[in-house]
Amino acid sequence: MAKNNIVTPDDQLGYLLVQTSFLNQRQTNAMLRPLGLTYMQFVVLAGIYELNTQFDSVSQRMLVSARRLDKAMASGIVKKLAGRGLICREPNPADSRSWLLTLTAEGQRLAAQARKKVHMFNEDFFTGIDQPALRAMFKKLIEKEI
Repeated sequence: MAKNNIVTPDDQLGYLLVQTSFLNQRQTNAMLRPLGLTYMQFVVLAGIYELNTQFDSVSQRMLVSARRLDKAMASGIVKKLAGRGLICREPNPADSRSWLLTLTAEGQRLAAQARKKVHMFNEDFFTGIDQPALRAMFKKLIEKEI
């Protein structure tokens, strides 16, 4: 704590958490740039990739819920990735208000490549950190979501 008991940003866990997240996102964006992806585009692409391994069909609503994404932001990213030919977006026959998402062959290739790069990046980013303890703390904080 600073002199005179003045609390500075570096004394506040929330500030440090946000700054760490910004740093991680900036560095991840830089690493993904050669693949033509942003971090959030990667989250959507990888989310569809991973959910398609667990379920026969993946709705946009399922993706938003599973990855805790903002609905409007996810919709814009899905449209952009569909426009690039990485995602197929089709009306859900079971729910006319919903879209079913699948990856194209190019989308699958790019998702797999990006997942490997992000995994290696995160291993390096979190080197020297007690990763299981940090993961448990993050999950505990996320559970506080209302």
